[in-house]
Amino acid sequence: MQHGNNFIILATPAPISHRTAEENLGLGYLTATLREKGYEVEIVDGWLTGLTPKQLASKILTRKNPLFVGFSTYQSNMDMAIQTVNAVKKERIDIPFIAGGFGPTFNQNDFLNAGFDIAVRGEGEETLPLLAQHFQDNSVKLEEINNISYKDENGNVVNNPLAPLSTNLDELPYPARDTMQFAIDRRTPVHVLTARGCTGSCLFCSINAFSVFPKLKNIGKEV
Repeated sequence: MQHGNNFIILATPAPISHRTAEENLGLGYLTATLREKGYEVEIVDGWLTGLTPKQLASKILTRKNPLFVGFSTYQSNMDMAIQTVNAVKKERIDIPFIAGGFGPTFNQNDFLNAGFDIAVRGEGEETLPLLAQHFQDNSVKLEEINNISYKDENGNVVNNPLAPLSTNLDELPYPARDTMQFAIDRRTPVHVLTARGCTGSCLFCSINAFSVFPKLKNIGKEV
């Protein structure tokens, strides 16, 4: 569905975790990038604000008609993201839902089969503005956008090629800090990002795999 507005919601649900809620800098960078392109963006952080999937869905439904709703997802909040999307779709089937982060980077089919329209694999700063153009006026076709997976008209999953990772973070706008006060109020650390990736090789962590993902074999467009 095409929209005439330029409003976008970026959200993240609370994970199943004992950790104190933290600021999501990934959403901050994506928000700043989209705003630089002229889009109106609202961050809805369900973790920092203590929202259940039902409450997060209700908050999304009270907002004006968005171009799309993008979710920051990973293993421990995947189920909550799916619950949120299903709750919204009971009321509004016309809102496109996009999943990004570690979860869809490695398990895109799980998200597409669960109700998400598009899964973003890898970084999203170049991808989301193009998706915004697609949903706004269809001036960019899905097959032209790197880093995304989606289902074609026959229900087959299409994995578009991956773009190289960002090599110069100074080229990105400073992240939007819309949710910083929530972190301060909870007395949780406010984050600063000086690099992406990690020099460690911990087997239990997905950051290493995320950083080398575009270099892996068999990552071209598949249908």
